[in-house]
Amino acid sequence: TQAYIDNALIPMVEALAGHPGIVAWEIFNEPEGTTSEFGWTDQRTDMAHIQQFVNLLAGAVHRADPEAQVTNGSWNLRVLTDIDGMTNYYTDERLIEAGGDVDGTLDFYSVHYYPEWFDETTSPFHNHVSHWELDKPLVVGEFPATAMMDLGMGYLPETRLRNSIETYTFLYENGYAGALAWTFYTSPHGDIVDAKPGMLWINRIAPEVVQVDIGDVDRIPVIQQPIENAFVPNDTAALENYVDLTQIFSDAEDGTALTYDVTENSRPDLVTPTISDDSLLSFAFTVGETGTSNLEITATDSGGNFSSVDFVVQVVDPNRGNVALGKDVVTSTDESAGYVGAYAVDGLANTRWSSVYVDDQWLDVDLGSVFTISQVVLKWETAFGEHYQIQVWDGSAWQTVFEEPAGDGDIDDISLTEQVDTRYVRMNGITRGEEWGFSLWEFEIYGTLAENGDAALETTPESFLLAAAEATPEATVTTDSMLLYSFETDTEGWRLADYWAGGLG
Repeated sequence: TQAYIDNALIPMVEALAGHPGIVAWEIFNEPEGTTSEFGWTDQRTDMAHIQQFVNLLAGAVHRADPEAQVTNGSWNLRVLTDIDGMTNYYTDERLIEAGGDVDGTLDFYSVHYYPEWFDETTSPFHNHVSHWELDKPLVVGEFPATAMMDLGMGYLPETRLRNSIETYTFLYENGYAGALAWTFYTSPHGDIVDAKPGMLWINRIAPEVVQVDIGDVDRIPVIQQPIENAFVPNDTAALENYVDLTQIFSDAEDGTALTYDVTENSRPDLVTPTISDDSLLSFAFTVGETGTSNLEITATDSGGNFSSVDFVVQVVDPNRGNVALGKDVVTSTDESAGYVGAYAVDGLANTRWSSVYVDDQWLDVDLGSVFTISQVVLKWETAFGEHYQIQVWDGSAWQTVFEEPAGDGDIDDISLTEQVDTRYVRMNGITRGEEWGFSLWEFEIYGTLAENGDAALETTPESFLLAAAEATPEATVTTDSMLLYSFETDTEGWRLADYWAGGLG
């Protein structure tokens, strides 16, 4: 603990001291879950050890930055109040007794609450803050973004708050020092659209308690969009004007008048990046070589603040090897925009495709030309295919060239019994091996360009025809727009305006 305090915590606190983005240092998120008294984790400790740790870290933070506030995010009020037989483990006296650091106390209390686990007896949404008889302000640091209603997982509150306007308003009007609704994209607790009305409402009725004066801050450059990964044939000598860096980075103070540098290139023998005076990024290549280079471009503003973008350039032999790399893909479904089919053929170990969580899903790859295929490698994520087929398009139908009825995940390295000519290859998932979907880190297809490819094999499968039709833009339709909200700043500091002036392409 002391090594962590000396070598990690104190340097962080000192480096960020006075920064307007630091509201408070929170020692733990729901540490009670790891305790023998209240916990649910496989390994447990005692509340006394949690108290000791909070005390030691809080004291270190207070000495490193005397202006900083410290808190701890507790899982329920059962550990934050002494009423009704409960115990507040985080009073000054009890923390100092546990750890011995007189500076190791909290500046305010923070609690979480979800109605599916607890009734009104420990609910901040059904009691005034004075009910808990606390000696410090209390912030509700997590609660459902949707409302204080039945979430379909058990407990139904006797008194319901129908939306975030009502939940935020209740906490504000009943003496609580702050509130932050919680959500996650797969959570039943709602999303930012559910939380937004409550935040906007509090900003409208009590702006003085939510608007933060950030002072005079020189902002770091903003990354407006990523630099796309590149696939380049190994007979390419150069790739001119690959990207305009002024479209990638922008700065609030300097606009696009930034300094751009190549700050990482893992294969300088393979790829030579250059940045022109007008901020265009180009590449030169060692002809005939293949491989992958991890690159990083950093933009620095006039104040020395910087931001960086990472991307990958892969130089491939277009006629042999893993001929699926960088090719067009269509899928039956994608779990989300973060798990699309293209990630299964990008050659990267940290991206993947995942289907929705049902059986009978597929992924099709267009190799671009007819190849003679001899081997297929499937690198499964935890969500693997138990029963699946490898199929090739014969010009009119999908033909199965391999079938696995009892797969166990991990890596399936498949050597085809007979080589086959095809342009299109499908992983046809029949049944899943887990409760999730079918998910592949990589779908590798090995072969060589067919010398005399059968023209019939160039016929496009229906899956690609449908994908092309869906991608064709329809005539522009003008509709009324509704402005939503944005964060804005001026000399007075941050303010939340109830409209959103941006748009989506």
